[in-house]
Amino acid sequence: VRLRRRDGSVFTAEVSGRALDPLARPLRVVWVVTDITERIADEVRRTLFGTQLQELVSHSGDGYWQTDAQHRLVHVHAPQAPLDGILDARIGRPWWTHDPRPGAPTDARQTDIRQVFEQRSAFRELMVEVRNGYQPPRWLSLSGTPRQNEHGCFLGYHGIAVDVTERVRGAERIRHLAYHDALTGLPNR
Repeated sequence: VRLRRRDGSVFTAEVSGRALDPLARPLRVVWVVTDITERIADEVRRTLFGTQLQELVSHSGDGYWQTDAQHRLVHVHAPQAPLDGILDARIGRPWWTHDPRPGAPTDARQTDIRQVFEQRSAFRELMVEVRNGYQPPRWLSLSGTPRQNEHGCFLGYHGIAVDVTERVRGAERIRHLAYHDALTGLPNR
C-alpha cells in the first residue's frame, strides 16, 4: 500500500497484521509496517535492465545462448543467417559435441572445450568448430558466464556466440600462401 509519513512524504509499504487472541472481543491486532520503497525501485530497475538487454540482443548480429546445468544448449537467439540455423541445430547438445555423425571420434579440441565448461567460471573467445552436415564447418567464438540461482547453485551458462568463420578461413589462406607456391600450390619450404 501507499502510506504517508508524518512529514507528508509518500512511501510504499508492506503491511501485515496478527491477532493477539483471535477469539477475544474486541479484537486486538499487532500491525507491522515495512517500508519497501527501495525494494520496489530495485525490481523496477531490474525489469527495465532486462528489457533493455533483450532489445540490445535482438538488434545484435551476434547470437545469444543458454545452457542447462549439464551444459546442454537450451535457448538460442540469433537474428541473422547462417548463425540462427547453426545455433538452432545445437539445441539439446553440449558445445563440445560438434560432429553430428554417431560414434564420431572425440578430438583434443572437444576435450579442451568440455574442460572449460566444467570449470564453471567465465570465459572469453573460446573457439568452437561447428560442423553442420554437408556444408563446410563454421567457427564460432564463444564468451560465457555461469548462471546461478538465489542460493548460489549452478544453473548453466549464458553468453554470446560470434561467427568468425571468415576470419579463420582468411588466416588459413594466409598460412597456406606463406608455405606454398602461389602458382603450383606445392610446398615451398
